[in-house]
Amino acid sequence: MNFLFKLILTALSVFALSKVLPGIELGEPKIKAALLFTLVFAIMNVTIKPILKLLTLPITCLTLGIFLLVINTAVVMFADYFVANFKIDTWQHAFFFSVSMSLASSAIEFLLKQESGDDKSEFI
Repeated sequence: MNFLFKLILTALSVFALSKVLPGIELGEPKIKAALLFTLVFAIMNVTIKPILKLLTLPITCLTLGIFLLVINTAVVMFADYFVANFKIDTWQHAFFFSVSMSLASSAIEFLLKQESGDDKSEFI
């Protein structure tokens, strides 16, 4: 149930980001395209992203983790390739979209942890 709720909230953030950011276009019906993109992106985050992280571990260490932004952008572009109703114009648009989506996903995770009371982090 929690996964489905996160999926819907992430799809709404994809929909909102497509309205705000240039170069991101959702086909009709827009919410269905956002849901489909979110589902494909989630599957790729589970399957392809760990492999890419492992293969690019040396350059990720050399750049102190900054290269993870490039990996995330590549996964967004790869998911864009598989979803017909979702279009990203350029690599730069995909980069800003992936950074914005990461921030939105972090905010969703934070809010869901606060709501459920699962916040186990303690500050000393």
